[in-house]
Amino acid sequence: MALPSQRPDHRSVRPRASVRPGDESGVMPVAAVLPSLLVVDDDPMVRRALVRVLRRRYVITELESAEAALDLLDAGYTFDVIVCDLNLNGMSGRNFLVTLDAMRDVHADRVIILSGTARDAVADERLESMGSRFVEKPATASQIEVVITEIVRQRANAA
Repeated sequence: MALPSQRPDHRSVRPRASVRPGDESGVMPVAAVLPSLLVVDDDPMVRRALVRVLRRRYVITELESAEAALDLLDAGYTFDVIVCDLNLNGMSGRNFLVTLDAMRDVHADRVIILSGTARDAVADERLESMGSRFVEKPATASQIEVVITEIVRQRANAA
């Protein structure tokens, strides 16, 4: 398997380092470990917009398919949160989530589904059980970040 950085549908985005006056290194302090996000969306404009608003607070890896996301997870990569579109070309976000459930993958409880379909129009028990992790589009960055923060806090409390 090729390394993720060699894959045409994979890109990792590191937050911009904050530089203090007089400090030209641009290196973030070691203590500033940021949560890692995997953003899965086949629409490049939506994916770029998500990355643009979230990259200051998270280390982001972006992919355009659920299949590529599964490959990355199978290769041993881990993420604090996965933000996934419901309606993807190929494997849907719902099937991605069901696959993680079937594999008993720890990421299954870290998935946020973004959907252009209204929550009350979704007749799916698994998606209905997601609570706040099912986010209807259009969603603001702050709405998404509230859910991300909730998942990150739950993970920290469990540790």
